[in-house]
Amino acid sequence: MKMKRLAMTLAAASLSGFGAAQAQDYQMEGSAAYSSIKRDVGASDSVLGLGFTYNFEQVKTAGVPLAEAAYLGRNSNLALAYATVDKADVDTMGAQGEFYLDNLYLAALYATTDVAGTSVDTFGGSIGFRLGEGTQLALGYTTTDAGAGGSVDAISLSAKHVAKLSGGNFINLEGDYSTLDDAVDTKTFSVAGDFYFDPTFSLGASFTSSDDSASSSSSDFGVSGRKFFTPALSGELSYGTAGDGTADVITVGFAARF
Repeated sequence: MKMKRLAMTLAAASLSGFGAAQAQDYQMEGSAAYSSIKRDVGASDSVLGLGFTYNFEQVKTAGVPLAEAAYLGRNSNLALAYATVDKADVDTMGAQGEFYLDNLYLAALYATTDVAGTSVDTFGGSIGFRLGEGTQLALGYTTTDAGAGGSVDAISLSAKHVAKLSGGNFINLEGDYSTLDDAVDTKTFSVAGDFYFDPTFSLGASFTSSDDSASSSSSDFGVSGRKFFTPALSGELSYGTAGDGTADVITVGFAARF
């Protein structure tokens, strides 16, 4: 019932603004998001996140979903992000660069997380290839310094496909499989998709499943919607589960382009 009410609310709010946003090129985007976490057991919490992306060239938006314009245009960029979890006392800062050399895709990232005064650093990179206009495959690697416990490495294979449908709508499909060399050899599989009713409005869903050598498994899902009210301003609302369904997470986000 929660998902049904959320989808109906998103649809009602967005239909009133259909077609309000037209194509407009941009180079930078700033975003802010607030998440409320309600746990079945234990205290609730909240997360505040901020992000900024600078594209080296103007992102062309004509004729494509506004949310996918930079991806479809193969726009190289640098991004910064910050997130803080209130009661858990966790702060994370990160930077990432994405670079396109024709069909070749390269990415590098660094993140540092402070957990109650203890820092954990993560380094990573990806290499991929664009297969056609909207299909990309990438192989990624990250290593996380766990202090005295050593490091945890992860290898991932990801795919993304954006396509225009015969009716003028668009779809975005994404998948990711990763394996960690942690104590229980955790493996995670995730899929996500978005349907674009027009270039300004989308509804999406996601599913993530994890299992390990200790015969432990978990799964979580989510639904989301994003609407561009103007070419430069957008809002996003999502609902998802976390911790194998033991927590509900509702997120409200806004972004501005310029």
